[in-house]
Amino acid sequence: MIAWKRLFEPGRIGGMRVKNRIIMPPMGTDYASEDGYVTQRQIDYYAERAKGGVGLIIVGAACVQSSAGKAFQQIVVDDDKYLPGLSQLAESIKKNGARAAIQLHHAGNATRITKGLQQPVAPSSLPRRSYELAHALTLAEIKEIISCFIEGALRCRKAGFDAVEIHSAHHYLLAEFLSPAWNERTDEYGGDIQTVS
Repeated sequence: MIAWKRLFEPGRIGGMRVKNRIIMPPMGTDYASEDGYVTQRQIDYYAERAKGGVGLIIVGAACVQSSAGKAFQQIVVDDDKYLPGLSQLAESIKKNGARAAIQLHHAGNATRITKGLQQPVAPSSLPRRSYELAHALTLAEIKEIISCFIEGALRCRKAGFDAVEIHSAHHYLLAEFLSPAWNERTDEYGGDIQTVS
């Protein structure tokens, strides 16, 4: 009973003050438009969850590099043209009492080649059942993707989000870099994680 009551006490997550300790984790909704814009359906969906009393909502899987494709119908954050919708989304969450965060995502070799998008990318070019063969990223391309994450985070901050989460789980790009099953690189972005300084 005491632990349950503590959920509803105000607290801090990182340096951010939150009205309670209840967090809605990020999840894919497929509610974005085909070209990555926030839709009214998405705004309404998150506004309703904020009204429900959650302290922090993390919007799921916003694509940081649309030129590399998306894994599904998701928000894109790689251009200022997306700012109006992102701002409306953050505002709808916050005006209904919750803090707003957004998860930044790159699909890596889970990207589907559709609508003329480039070949999927990954740390190493390894076959993966049911997916296209990925192109092994060059050092320059890795630096470009790092910049995409940074610029995406800054854009989300400008749109009014309180925080970002970096998606490095499941089978997407950052998880691929962390997995010896998908990362056979011998440069500074590969090798045994224990020996990396």
